[in-house]
Amino acid sequence: MFSTYQELGGITGTLDKRATEIYNSFDTDQQRTVQHIFQQLTQLGEGTEDTRRRVFLDNLISEPLHPTGRVRAVIDTLSSKDNRLLVTSEVTGKGEAKERRAIVDVAHEALIRHWRLLRQWIEKNRDLLRQQRRIEASAVTWQDHGQSKGYLLQGFPLKEARRFQKQQSDTFPLSDYARIFLKKSTWRQNWNYLKPASVVVLLPLIFDYSLHRQNVEQYYTRLNGASRDAERDSVIFLTQHCSQQGGKLTGYLTERTTGQYCRSLINRRFNGEANLDRANLDSANLVRANLYSANLYSANLNNATFIATDLRTTKGLTQKQLEGEYPPFICNAPLPENIEIEGGKDRDCDKLADILYQRYPNGFRSLEAAEQYVNQQRQKTWE
Repeated sequence: MFSTYQELGGITGTLDKRATEIYNSFDTDQQRTVQHIFQQLTQLGEGTEDTRRRVFLDNLISEPLHPTGRVRAVIDTLSSKDNRLLVTSEVTGKGEAKERRAIVDVAHEALIRHWRLLRQWIEKNRDLLRQQRRIEASAVTWQDHGQSKGYLLQGFPLKEARRFQKQQSDTFPLSDYARIFLKKSTWRQNWNYLKPASVVVLLPLIFDYSLHRQNVEQYYTRLNGASRDAERDSVIFLTQHCSQQGGKLTGYLTERTTGQYCRSLINRRFNGEANLDRANLDSANLVRANLYSANLYSANLNNATFIATDLRTTKGLTQKQLEGEYPPFICNAPLPENIEIEGGKDRDCDKLADILYQRYPNGFRSLEAAEQYVNQQRQKTWE
């Protein structure tokens, strides 16, 4: 090792000159990274001389100020045969993966003691470097203990660490690992603060949601109840705003804040002669609904969806209801004997996949899924 420095021209004056020449050969961004690397490779003395410090290469990376490509390129140059200011090695990491990690070190402590430019950087930034090291050391401890939440920062230390990160991000950026560490610490502390409040807020909301769900289910239950008027009222309640919603099913919060409902009647069974006369079923989803003997006299069926729905025994249904300005969509929906429409029971099969995907995006992950669903419903046979 001593011969290396003899080639550089000695341990004092010529070493200082040579290190500065190498530093000056880099562009401005690279020089900033050189300073960052050497400061991190210096162990700050506590009443003693500063010494060298070995650091994992990936802990020298800090996007975007010191990106991976630049850090590696600078280290390659500084550790090349012609320069030999740094040395690199590898160690086998802990854990089952046994991955190998690169380590960076200064070639000799003489460089730390006799390179005047480095000494200027260290003396100017010693306090800031100490703050940075404390955060980085805490992050390493957290990693070494399996990222246990018990080793995350909290309280005043976390407050000071976040202040340092905010104020010094452009001059003393934390490593990617340390930034993740602070993010996890912040999240954990915020969660600890929010837990008591969240219980107070969520319990009434959960209770209200439960009551709301029971209320909706009561209307569904009444669809096949004994009272035909109750069936009609339930259908109107559950589908009253489908035309305004474009057919999309509304969520709990939307229903609670606006009072607008657009629920699906898919697969719902009505009891006997359901009385739906003059019911507003505009844009209602009646896929596979059991409308056996239901009275649809003057019901508004504009843009409603009938897929695999047996309409043969319904009462009061007219051709005008199926062919108006905004007719319902019909696919594999057999009609009463007295009604003949162009295209018959399969009139809208070819365009219904698009309609379903637009109306119910939460129900179909893709247009292909909607097409597959329609094709499945077209396979239903009728006696």
